[in-house]
Amino acid sequence: MQQEASSTITKHDPFEAMRITEFRHLMFGRFLFIMGLRMMGTLVGWWIYELTNEPFAIGLIGLSEVIPAVSLSLYAGHIIDISEKRKLLLTGVALYFTCALFLLLLSTSFTASQISKHWIAFSIYVAIFFTGVFRSFTGPTFGTILSAIVVPYYPPLFLKKQFKMRQLGDKAFG
Repeated sequence: MQQEASSTITKHDPFEAMRITEFRHLMFGRFLFIMGLRMMGTLVGWWIYELTNEPFAIGLIGLSEVIPAVSLSLYAGHIIDISEKRKLLLTGVALYFTCALFLLLLSTSFTASQISKHWIAFSIYVAIFFTGVFRSFTGPTFGTILSAIVVPYYPPLFLKKQFKMRQLGDKAFG
């Protein structure tokens, strides 16, 4: 009787999604993308402080990115729902790369000799504002692509997690 009960219980493998090639590639690409963004954010904060010598200017960097990201979140969700996700994600990553190239151009000694520090700082804030716009689209797109890859391979895993989240919500709100 004990053997019969243990054979019907399947052991959960936390790495079963890693067997999907597309999932592994997406996770590796997402890891590189996020690490690049984190490094760029650190460098931009340091650069703004170097240009302005004001700690408040570093806080404005975060504010200039979060305002468009939050204010466009509902619209971005609508666009993500009606668009082809892969194309949207690749466009967002390409636009991030374009902003990174713009920031690289701003950091050259030629630009520093031609433009005042004030205008360089303003241009940095504008570039970061646009990365906030791109973030409102790329962040949720990663999640939708992720579920589109995993669910066809492991629908019971996905449904089990959805059921657990529903139970948690029912306990919390009901």
